[in-house]
Amino acid sequence: MKNFNYFAPKSLSEAYDILARYSEKSFLMAGGTDLMVQMKSKLIAPECVVDLRGLGLNYIKAMEDGLAVGATTTLHDMESSPLIQEKCPVMAATCSEMACYSIRHLGTIGGNLCNASPSADTAPPLMVLGSKVKINGSDGERVVSVEDLFTGPRETLLKKSEILTEIQIPQLPSHSAAVYLKYKRNEGMDLALVGVAVCLVTDSSGTDCQDVRIALGAVSPVPVRVSAAEKVLRGHVLKEDLFQEAGVKAKEEAAPITDVRGSAAYRAMLVQTLTRDALRQAKDLVSS
Repeated sequence: MKNFNYFAPKSLSEAYDILARYSEKSFLMAGGTDLMVQMKSKLIAPECVVDLRGLGLNYIKAMEDGLAVGATTTLHDMESSPLIQEKCPVMAATCSEMACYSIRHLGTIGGNLCNASPSADTAPPLMVLGSKVKINGSDGERVVSVEDLFTGPRETLLKKSEILTEIQIPQLPSHSAAVYLKYKRNEGMDLALVGVAVCLVTDSSGTDCQDVRIALGAVSPVPVRVSAAEKVLRGHVLKEDLFQEAGVKAKEEAAPITDVRGSAAYRAMLVQTLTRDALRQAKDLVSS
């Protein structure tokens, strides 16, 4: 690992100045769990590392229309927060299943998003929840949907001069539930081979689908919504045959690859199965 300059700014304006000085040769660090691995593997060689942990972005706040989560909030804080557990249990459950205990104390929700791994666990559930991210830079502030954040494997629409500062999670409507299921080869720190998130909204009886959002992870260059699978369910009575059909449609919309962790055909089969199962679980949660 080559030598680099390390900065720990205490304000966003200070961070902007450092980013402007080093431009393309700077890298942001939230928890460091991904950055350090990439540096040790010589995948990147930054001249400057900007540590964001002193900017006060580790918070979870209740807002009128949902939750605001600071970008350096750790995965452990997400899983153990009473507010997240009450208002957004799918994110508490998702974060509790990521990596290992020690990594969850370092890794952050903002870092997991900005690393932009196709298998990032936080992305699919945040997408189906309709979440947005706040992005700040010397030119001002903008808010974009999590769905639009990713532009390619390990690539986002953030400029080098910008910092993702907050994740905004809307409040779920009445008669709704969200579920995230993933499959991995081994227990512990293995990455998701396939991840499926579902957010289901029904009528008061819990039988008619008023709206549904389904997102897949680890089966395309970026996490994706599967609109054809959603159309199968939207406006219809929720039945097992529709769950099966939606699973087939999700499989058809996925674009998995074959690599050392699994074949494209195996991943496609998992998409179909996990989509069906996630829809079943979401319906059961709404009805409970």
